[in-house]
Amino acid sequence: MLVLAGPGSGKTAVITQRIRYLVEERHIKPSDILTITFTKAAALEMKQRACQICRGAENAVFGTFHSVFFQIIRSSSKFQNYSIMTEQQKLQILRPLLKGKKLDCVQMSSFCEQFLSDLSFYKNTGREREEKAGQKQAVQKQAGQNQAEQMQLHELRQAYEQCCRKRWLLDFDDILIYCYRLLTEDSGLRDRWENRFRYILIDEFQDINDVQYQIIKLLSANYENLFVVGDDDQAIYSFRGADPSYMHRFLEDYPKSRQVNLNINYRCGDRILALASRSIAHNKYRFEKEIKAGNSGENRVIATCFQNRAKELSFLTEEIMTHLNEGLTAILVRTNRMAEQVSEACFRRQIPYQMREKKQDFYAQKCVVEVLSVIRFVAEGRNRSDFMAFMNKPVRYINREMLQKETVDLWALLEECREDPEQYRIIQKLQQDLAMVEMLDPFGAISYIRKVMQYDCCLSPGETGEKEKEILDELLERCREFHSHTAFLSHIAAYRSKLEQESNRKQPEADQGNAKRNPVRIMTYHGSKGLEFDTVFLPFLNSGDVPHGRNLSTMELEEERRLFYVAVTRAKKSLYLSCEGMVQGENRQSVFWAELKDYLEPLELSSISSSNST
Repeated sequence: MLVLAGPGSGKTAVITQRIRYLVEERHIKPSDILTITFTKAAALEMKQRACQICRGAENAVFGTFHSVFFQIIRSSSKFQNYSIMTEQQKLQILRPLLKGKKLDCVQMSSFCEQFLSDLSFYKNTGREREEKAGQKQAVQKQAGQNQAEQMQLHELRQAYEQCCRKRWLLDFDDILIYCYRLLTEDSGLRDRWENRFRYILIDEFQDINDVQYQIIKLLSANYENLFVVGDDDQAIYSFRGADPSYMHRFLEDYPKSRQVNLNINYRCGDRILALASRSIAHNKYRFEKEIKAGNSGENRVIATCFQNRAKELSFLTEEIMTHLNEGLTAILVRTNRMAEQVSEACFRRQIPYQMREKKQDFYAQKCVVEVLSVIRFVAEGRNRSDFMAFMNKPVRYINREMLQKETVDLWALLEECREDPEQYRIIQKLQQDLAMVEMLDPFGAISYIRKVMQYDCCLSPGETGEKEKEILDELLERCREFHSHTAFLSHIAAYRSKLEQESNRKQPEADQGNAKRNPVRIMTYHGSKGLEFDTVFLPFLNSGDVPHGRNLSTMELEEERRLFYVAVTRAKKSLYLSCEGMVQGENRQSVFWAELKDYLEPLELSSISSSNST
């Protein structure tokens, strides 16, 4: 049976009631029932709720895909000595293999994260991450240009895998691969596990990948008693190989199966649900559904556009203050970087907040450090270390030997170059530029550094340089509210100190303010899956941000729309949508916003705090 369970429809209750039905009414032994989830927390919750309504449910088997499949491979003598490696062990193996690359700490961390992510995708799908719809031709062209790099990557993967095997370590993706191999190659093992469970129940079936699906088919081949629950409209994990098309394939592979739709949403108010339904209806590759609101309480959708991000964040934080004592409030954003930007705004307003995702230090990025070094130089004592960070960006032919003291005296530097007219002219221009930077506010100074002092000409080539420009554009937005260099630099120092303190915490806690007030939750769309809140803010609904990226294929755009649908359906009572509207003649609104224009009637800013709603 395939159960299509929309958001807030009670899918956990459906699974636990199915277990109760099998045990109490069909008299199936609990030990013959296997329930598979994607997370350990979900498995524990499922078991607890099943035990509350069904005597003997504690003898049923509950586990994640990886825990169940690891039991299978450990039952083979070939893998009895293997253990699952931690993230720290992965890095301990990988980093020594990268010594020849001469990476700094930030580059090393970024490379390791990308390498392990791409390797995981390859193991789960059998293809490289770039081979998406609409990109294959470009990848083939790039492969011809960078054959040596591809070979080096292949050799690095081989070396990494060999080191893992020597230490008797497997990662989560290895568990899937070796489990499938064992079940297909060892007929005795396969027969034993085919007969182990008569009934298999699977939660969040839309997130299954090819290897997991093939293993489930093998395990259920004898009895074919599969009960799968999922929602293709909430399939948001293609980056790790998940494929919602297996929900359609399930009906093809099991033609005798039934399809049941749970079409009542008990979470969202009718206005919120109507907006979500209108949005997801633009996706073509999905099961058609008509979901109704089971929550008859008052609810509202509020939408507005702003001239810039600083004004959007200012409104966001002001409005949040009115909701801190009104149940759970969340700010949901598309990326970790956006989450970090929101947390900084909350920190500045002393709003208590919790953040699930690990925060990255925005101000530690190389291009940010170099631009801020100019401001620090003029505002904090003309230190030699700050000067060295920008003195040759762009090239000014200034060498270290010219800087003998801890503070830099530009007049003395000019005197030293008096006999070299060209060098004298360059340093004189630099002196004038720094005087101008000192006079301007942070926003004007950073703009001046980038354009007049030509820092943007020093950015990396290609795609990396475009990302650096986006980072510096964000830096401009972050400094917009500060009117002096001292205030901006003091804020950065305090915020980075808070980040360091948070990195040492083992458990999340409120980051600011009175502990009696509910902290606002800040998380990504992905991180919000499975949660619900009384009030939800969805900021930054701008082109390039939501959906994330540009020139997306049809399938990529549909996944981004599913992500937006997940975020919208976290809200129970109040939903706030915001974006930047027309900026310098360019329409910044997200395509999702444009699709909903007949439903969204953006309010005037002055009426936002009232009880008005769309």
